[in-house]
Amino acid sequence: MFLEIVRSQGLAHLSYIFGDGGRAAVVDPRRDWQIYIDIAYSNDAQISHIFETHRNEDYVIGSKDLARHTGADIYHGSQLPFEYGTAVREGEFSTLGCERTFNNVPQVKDRNDFIRKKVNEHHYLPPYFKKMEEYNLKGAPLLAGLPAAKPYGARQFANALEKGMSPERLPGLRDRVPWMHLWSAFRASFLGPGSMQASTLT
Repeated sequence: MFLEIVRSQGLAHLSYIFGDGGRAAVVDPRRDWQIYIDIAYSNDAQISHIFETHRNEDYVIGSKDLARHTGADIYHGSQLPFEYGTAVREGEFSTLGCERTFNNVPQVKDRNDFIRKKVNEHHYLPPYFKKMEEYNLKGAPLLAGLPAAKPYGARQFANALEKGMSPERLPGLRDRVPWMHLWSAFRASFLGPGSMQASTLT
């Protein structure tokens, strides 16, 4: 059996992946999902389950992307209106005992003091939280649909240049990139007829 914690740098976010017997589950995955697949493969496991423990508002969750790449099923709490996955209930369960032990808020003994403390709380709500909530409940646009850069070998790149592909032809690029005026000189020296690079392509 294995269990690994995945920490998201710059966010107060932890996700988990655990597995046994060739299967693995991911809890609260982040959107850049490849790390979970790498961990599963390194442990000879296939991700089969994805669990969302609560509604996140400070980042976009990666359940749908991860499910698309692994075929895993998504499960979430039945009390939130997720528009994807399967709603589940654990039944009678409470973390109140743990909260009373480690959280200083329930340790306020007097009822009126507790109410006063909660009423006077003011939490900053970043403007992007609403969009994160929408994405996470309805499903964010899949990253898998974004185009990937096509790898070019030397011959393919030279042929593409001959057919008209050139950074010089991109609108405004010469003005935005100070070194773009060197492109023609580079092309003539290394890719033009008689150049060292051209001779290696023939």
